[in-house]
Amino acid sequence: MSNLSTALAAKGATDKATGDVKLAYDAVNDTWALNFTDDTGAAATQAVEIEQDANDPTKWYVYNGNTHDETTRLMTLTVSDGLAEEDLQRAYGGDGQKVASLGAPDGTVSGSVNAAVQNIKIGQSEASEQLAHTTLDLGEYFAQDGNKITIGDTTYTVALGKDSKFAGGENVIDLTSLTGEEKDFAQKAAIALTNAAADNKVFTVGHDGTGKSTFKQRDHSTDMETVEDMAKYFGFQKADAASIAAASTGKELVLQIGDTSESFNQLAVGIKDMHVESLGIADINIGTPEGAQAAINTIKEAINTVSSVRGNLGAISNRLDHTANNLSVMRENITDAESAIRDTDIAEEMMSYTKNNILVQSAQAMLAQANQVPQGVLQLLQ
Repeated sequence: MSNLSTALAAKGATDKATGDVKLAYDAVNDTWALNFTDDTGAAATQAVEIEQDANDPTKWYVYNGNTHDETTRLMTLTVSDGLAEEDLQRAYGGDGQKVASLGAPDGTVSGSVNAAVQNIKIGQSEASEQLAHTTLDLGEYFAQDGNKITIGDTTYTVALGKDSKFAGGENVIDLTSLTGEEKDFAQKAAIALTNAAADNKVFTVGHDGTGKSTFKQRDHSTDMETVEDMAKYFGFQKADAASIAAASTGKELVLQIGDTSESFNQLAVGIKDMHVESLGIADINIGTPEGAQAAINTIKEAINTVSSVRGNLGAISNRLDHTANNLSVMRENITDAESAIRDTDIAEEMMSYTKNNILVQSAQAMLAQANQVPQGVLQLLQ
């Protein structure tokens, strides 16, 4: 990692950073830190940007910025995507999702955020206790129904589109009023995640207004001293056919409408969330011409959604009425069959009674004949 520290160079006579920029290794915590000092040797207070030379990849340029925060005593570095992965400590969540955090107050480099331009928070050595936080672009996970995002100790499921199989479940990122094709889809999805994770016990979840989600560790929620510590509290899982099939059978009311257990004698009834939030009309704004036009489109989509649900419920109602009529006829037929069976049972019992009666009478006749022989012998002896 010495190549980065030896290759740092000042960019421009007027924009160069004062003092030294050094890459230091902390053997105790096994972390790397970029340390900034001014001409007097004190910790630097200006924010800087670091960028790789387009013509010479061995050179990195550091120049002044204006994002230093006197309250948190942090400096923000914007690092070019060309920065070699081994030059800065990084952490990953599921599917390669990169995660970044603020390290301990000793100036530990905290990691990277996504691809392309990467924001890295670095604390000065004398900074007070810091809370880990990061900004993530989760657009690819919002774009598919059934994807799962784990934040802290809670897993949230994306419910995208009006036909989502996951609407109405627990810990749902409600995007049922969206299709994923909207221009501001990423921002709306980030807002939906913010609402869904409002009670998250580990992170305060928000959004930066550009479609990215922000995560800040809650006070004393857990110990996050390194990037790896923070990465353990994030997970990303894309939906597969099995999870979608399970949601399809687990979120609907299944009615038995026939005389067998086959699927064609069962009817699954599912009703989506029809609250104004789910329909996307809770926050419409008609204060401007653009807002009014957008509100018209949103209300139109909501009306179409409600009409579609009503149509589905009407079709289900008609099918249930038809099934009820069929069941009435079937019940009448079964009653007639039961009556015939009872008549047959009675006839069988009468046959059994007649048979037994004949047997009794026959036995009595034979006994009477048997008694006549001894009587005749006695008469002869007299």
